[in-house]
Parts: sequence; structure tokens; C-alpha cells
Amino acid sequence: MADERQHRTYVNTQQTRTSGPILSHTTLRHAHAYDDHRLADFFMSLSSDTLYLRYFTPRPPHTIESAWLEAQRLVHSDDSINVLLATACADGEEHIIGIAELVRSHSNTTNIETALIVTDIYQGQGIGRMLCGQLVDLMVEQGVSQVHAVVLPENTRMRRLIDRIGFTYTSRFQDGALFFCFTPHA
Repeated sequence: MADERQHRTYVNTQQTRTSGPILSHTTLRHAHAYDDHRLADFFMSLSSDTLYLRYFTPRPPHTIESAWLEAQRLVHSDDSINVLLATACADGEEHIIGIAELVRSHSNTTNIETALIVTDIYQGQGIGRMLCGQLVDLMVEQGVSQVHAVVLPENTRMRRLIDRIGFTYTSRFQDGALFFCFTPHA
């Protein structure tokens, strides 16, 4: 089942931008081992600001080595982690433009944490919303009853996205971050 799930393409839709490169198609799919180079390129493209908002610590842009390690973590993770990619074709090549992770707790398999990151040039263009929509379907399919997300207060785009996807949620501020808890529904 895991192999079948990992090879399924979920969405193939039109996506355009009003500024920057135009995407003719954006595809959402699971990550594969052969995505390691594309993932490393993705991580190398992220700004310090985007990395801070995702990892909650000031850090310079990825080096080749750190980007490769993060790519390897994602493509060689165990069954407790599902990784969805948003990919787009530009110049005849597939590029990763967004990543969503579902991390299942080993002690409670219906309780997961989620993380999302979109490359700087495509932020605010609906890629995160597309990834979240597919995550909801995947969570419902897998019987997930509770989802957790931790967001820095200054990450206004992520906070707006959480509001827009229509979940009923609770949130609390603790240790400098916002902790969201919500129940997915189809």
C-alpha cells in the first residue's frame, strides 16, 4: 500500500502567476528517492527569511551539504512521514516549488504534525493552498483525527492560509510560537 500511495499523482491543474515565471502546470505528488537532486536544488533556492519561518531559527541559506542532507531526510524517511511535492515544469524540466510533510506520531497514529514550505518566488500564488487541500484528502483517507501545526506569529501568510482552508481549530501562544490544533474534514 505504501508503494502504491507513493506513486500516485494527486492533482494536475493549471496554475498561472501574475508576476515572475508562468507555470503551465502544477502537479502534486509524493516524493520519490529520485527527487533528491531536485529537493536539494529547492532547498538551495530558499531565502534566509523563508528558512527562518519554516525552521524557527535564524540560518543562512542552505549550503550544498545541508541541502543534500535535508533532501535525503525527506526521500529516505520511514513510513511515519508522508512528503508531498508541488512540482512545475519550466524550460522542459520538472522543478519542485513546494513541499508539505505529514509526520505521524509513533505513539498515536491518528495524531499528526504538518509542515509546509513554498519557494520564495511562488509564495502567495496558491501553491500552499493546493498542497493543504491535498493534505486534507490524504489525512481523511488515512484516518487522521487531529493535526498540529506550529507557526511563528510573524508568518502571516501561513496564518492566513490556516484561516482560509476552513478548519475549525484551537490555537495557543507558547514559547514564542502559535500552536494550532485542528480536525481535518473532507
